[in-house]
Amino acid sequence: MLGNDLIDLQDLDARPESFRAGFDARVFCAEECRAIAADRNPLARRWAHWGAKEAAYKLARQIDPTFIFSPRRLVAAFEPATTQSAEQIERRGRLVLTGLASQFGLMTPSGLMTPLELMTPLELMTPSELMTPSGLTTPSGLKTQNEGSSPNAGGKDLSLEIYSFETSERIHVVAVPAKTDWNDIDYAVCRMDAGQVDSSSAVRALAVCEIGRRLGIETERISIGCRGRIPTILLDGHMTSFPLSLSHHGDWIGYAAKFLVVPDHREPQIEGDDDSRLTPSASGMPVGPLHSIESFNHVMRTQSR
Repeated sequence: MLGNDLIDLQDLDARPESFRAGFDARVFCAEECRAIAADRNPLARRWAHWGAKEAAYKLARQIDPTFIFSPRRLVAAFEPATTQSAEQIERRGRLVLTGLASQFGLMTPSGLMTPLELMTPLELMTPSELMTPSGLTTPSGLKTQNEGSSPNAGGKDLSLEIYSFETSERIHVVAVPAKTDWNDIDYAVCRMDAGQVDSSSAVRALAVCEIGRRLGIETERISIGCRGRIPTILLDGHMTSFPLSLSHHGDWIGYAAKFLVVPDHREPQIEGDDDSRLTPSASGMPVGPLHSIESFNHVMRTQSR
């Protein structure tokens, strides 16, 4: 399982002048508030913490559809930022999910994981629909925590590794269970041309393009489905077991997926395939930029037909 989140720093909702009074105190714990205030770039640090909470929540709902989004209890702790390139810095951190419902989970040596077949087609609510970056919004009928209550109590805990990839224009955060092999993680971010397409279609086209590149197969064979509100990867119309996370905000779209790359003579594993012996990738952690604009545009044209 994994989650990702994206913040467009140029979007009005992400600018300090749009912050609502008391918002930070409602969503960040005291330790996070101190870390944000002390950072060399407090705006980026603020949204790195927010992105970590959203990414962790997306991961949690893949495991436990009953998990309630309680941002102040999703506490991200980051190491000092390091320079990845002239344009991008990287923060590495940790976050512990607490109270995952054990009836949905399957314990493995690397943490709490859930096969897709254990997930039911529930109507799931994402943090973006529960809370906006500049304030709190609660749709009618959504189950949320009461002030002072203890959401997600009595379940299992899961440690996550968090990476925040930051430029002057956007923050992209990826969350995975601790001890995950990052060689198996693929992610990408791309700026969407303003007014060209809707963000939902654009992020799915980005995912199809990147999945095809990673697996070395034609994009025509790949499509993005969903189970409830959780996106899934389909190959030749069949659901695969590859975890997928999509995000978009402002002019930016982002994707993350986990693959166990198979040898050339094998097809990617389809859910329900009895042979699950896959070969991990020998490549390094993907850098993430879109490899082929031509391929991306081809996917967009195909999906718009």
